[in-house]
Amino acid sequence: MNKTTGLIKAHGNDCSFYIEKYRSASGRKMEKVSANMQDYLVAIVALTSLHGHAHTRDIARMLHVKMPSVTYALKTLSRKKFLLYSPSAPVILTESGKKLGMHLYQCRMIIKDFFEKVLYLPPVRAMEFACMLEHRMDKRSLEAFHFLTAAIEERPDCRTLKKDLKDCLFLERKLVETNKTKDCKIQESVQEESFNRSVSIDG
Repeated sequence: MNKTTGLIKAHGNDCSFYIEKYRSASGRKMEKVSANMQDYLVAIVALTSLHGHAHTRDIARMLHVKMPSVTYALKTLSRKKFLLYSPSAPVILTESGKKLGMHLYQCRMIIKDFFEKVLYLPPVRAMEFACMLEHRMDKRSLEAFHFLTAAIEERPDCRTLKKDLKDCLFLERKLVETNKTKDCKIQESVQEESFNRSVSIDG
């Protein structure tokens, strides 16, 4: 059982614990936090989980943004009471920041698991799709992603489907890579022929 599935099953075997409309203690809805700010919360959760802390420079590196952008985002989230920010100290999430950050992180992992474990995309590519889609997914879609992934991963009667998916998708990927290699060789051949002609003309 993967970590995401285990966490979801601990709350009634469904996604509602993470997918329901989040409200902080003050009654703010999750929609009040922009997609960009949500990315920062997820990064802080991920870094804290990996290293036990989240520093500004590490957040900038993970999100591929400049330090001033991180500073602005952290100050914004601090004003919204999602975290405690000090320029010389690690970022500390408040209770509402932890809840929202974990909610967003788990939703991202549900989508990533689907692309990685069902469609057999490389982990980096699967995460790219998860980051693009998570802000547009509703509860019903996330539940479908989760339950389909869990079924194909865990149910004995899905083993044949899992094998067929793997064989088909790996074969398709191999064909794509083969075609790319052929295209590169053709392009190299054309460039070489063009070069030889220019040398012949100059001579």
